[in-house]
Amino acid sequence: MFMLLQICWEKRKLGMHPNQRIFNSLDGTDFRCNEHESFPKNKRWYSHKFNGPALRYEVALSIKNGDIVWAYGGVRAGEYNDLELARLCYIHKVDANEKTVADSGYKDELFFVNAPSFSKYDATDPSQYALKRIMTRHETVNERLKNYAVLSEVFRRPAHEHPKIFKACVNLVQLAIENGEPLAKLGIYGY
Repeated sequence: MFMLLQICWEKRKLGMHPNQRIFNSLDGTDFRCNEHESFPKNKRWYSHKFNGPALRYEVALSIKNGDIVWAYGGVRAGEYNDLELARLCYIHKVDANEKTVADSGYKDELFFVNAPSFSKYDATDPSQYALKRIMTRHETVNERLKNYAVLSEVFRRPAHEHPKIFKACVNLVQLAIENGEPLAKLGIYGY
């Protein structure tokens, strides 16, 4: 079994105030895969992001240090939206009363604090500014993952092989973060 060797869940709390309740940002990302024999009749593979078949994953980052602390998925994009994927496993990992910054696809106030969409963003509101900066930095990680051709191009091998490739790329991105390619500082609340 392939393990996420560089990804450490407990890094999310490093350097955080003991009373802090928000440690991570979470975002879903889709990767195109070869058309399955049942597609397009079977919409379980359908990704609205690509208008075609894809696999969906989620990645969580530590707000404090920008490390990748969670990566999960490899599910058919049409079967699970972002919130449903988070409910499969992620929300069972977080501590009681812990919340996560996420985009508006995660409508569950028990677990998530939603960053404003661009159309509703008010740059003069400090909390909206902070949430938007957190999610913008998160998109940088999604972009770095898609810099690997094996993830940016249509995956033509059997779909069950994709999670191994995804996990390898997640490890490589985390190694880069730790070794000279850190994410931008947030510039908010001392981060």
